[in-house]
Amino acid sequence: MGLVVKLICIKGVLQGREFPINNKVLHIGADAGNDLIIPNDNYVSRNHAVIQTNGDKLQLIDLKSRNGTLINNTPLVNPIRANLSPQPPVYP
Repeated sequence: MGLVVKLICIKGVLQGREFPINNKVLHIGADAGNDLIIPNDNYVSRNHAVIQTNGDKLQLIDLKSRNGTLINNTPLVNPIRANLSPQPPVYP
């Protein structure tokens, strides 16, 4: 069995919800065209971030969002990509 990847929301309007990442790319943002829509949150941009999978590797890409993206409460800065290890909290 391959790697099972899911995003678990730990705060905000989607707190407690889980979102499996079944495709190679998961688009995150407030816009209705995203795979994971985060509504009614002033910190989330229309097209906020993307999680890409490549085999057993994950990469988080901030899409130049207005408020940035945090990993373990640390802002994701230049470059605006980060490789993810198992179970790091990620906050949009």
